Order: sequence, then C-alpha cells, then structure tokens
Amino acid sequence: MKLSYKNKKGFSLVEVFLVASLLSIVLGSIFAAYTAGIRVWRNIRETNRIEDAKLFIGAEKMRKELYGYIRNCRDEDMEFEGDEKSLSFPTVSGVDIVYVTYTYSPGKDALMREEVVDTESLKAKKRKKKTKMFEAEKLEFSYLYPDDDENMGGWTESFSEIDDGPPRAIKIDVKRNKEKKTKIIFMP
Repeated sequence: MKLSYKNKKGFSLVEVFLVASLLSIVLGSIFAAYTAGIRVWRNIRETNRIEDAKLFIGAEKMRKELYGYIRNCRDEDMEFEGDEKSLSFPTVSGVDIVYVTYTYSPGKDALMREEVVDTESLKAKKRKKKTKMFEAEKLEFSYLYPDDDENMGGWTESFSEIDDGPPRAIKIDVKRNKEKKTKIIFMP
C-alpha cells in the first residue's frame, strides 16, 4: 500500500513561522501592558502601606512606653503631663529610666519623640535623643480624666498628673492627608 502525499494540503514552514512571530508580538505587548499595570498598582499600594506602617509602628511604640509608665517617680520633675500638642511621662527603657516627650511639630509636619535618660551617677550627664516617629498634617492629643469610681470622667485637652492622677485613656487624632483621619486610643 502506497501513501500519496500529493493530495494532502498543509501549512508551509514559512507560514508557521509568520503566524508564530505575529502571535508572540501580540502576546508580548499584552504581557508588557499587564506587568506595567501591576507594577504601578504595587507602587501606589506600597506608598500607602509605608505611611500606614510608620503610623502603626509609632503608635505601637508609644503604647508600649505608656504601659511602662512609672508612677511616683523619684524625680518630681518627671510626672505625666500632656496638652494638645505634646505628651511627657517617665518610663522604663531597657535598664534606664527615661523621660519621653512626644511633640507634634507643625513646621516639620511630624510627631517627634525626645528621650532624656535619667542617670543616678554624678559623672554621667543626662543624654538626649530626638527621633521622628511619623508624618502628619495635624495631630492633637486628648486625655480622659478620672472623675470617680462610677463615672469615667470626660475628655480634656490638657492634663497633669499632679492634679488628677494618671489619665484613664489617651486619644490621638491624626490627619495625614486631606482625606485620611485616624483616631488612636491608649489605655495606660
């Protein structure tokens, strides 16, 4: 039995290469547009995440330091004090007692943290360290003052431990951009 190839029709090698090259150009351009879109989406998402992460990390550091707050510290100058733009209190950092001050700086549009290490040694000087926590267009502190055992009290813009004891809670209103507002509440 003999097979005859003369009546069979098919594609030539040139036609196959032409279709493969056209198909690879079309698919390559679609893939390039897709990956470019994904890259732009990730960059936008990462920008928001970075700002959110800085806010979260700064708030978490403040919360941990507030939990380490030392009541009745040996130095009378190291008491809890707060107003609308700043918050100061003694806390423990490692083996040192530090006096931490969080201040909103409108000129820098950021929450700044200043740490003064309290030393008992006569030779050692008090060390200061200032760091930027996160950026904010506007930031305000509020304090929940204690009223009595049955009533929680109310929110106020300034607070001093000397008069009222420690606050029941601290609220921070943060405005990072025109559309985004965040409220953070701590219970020391």
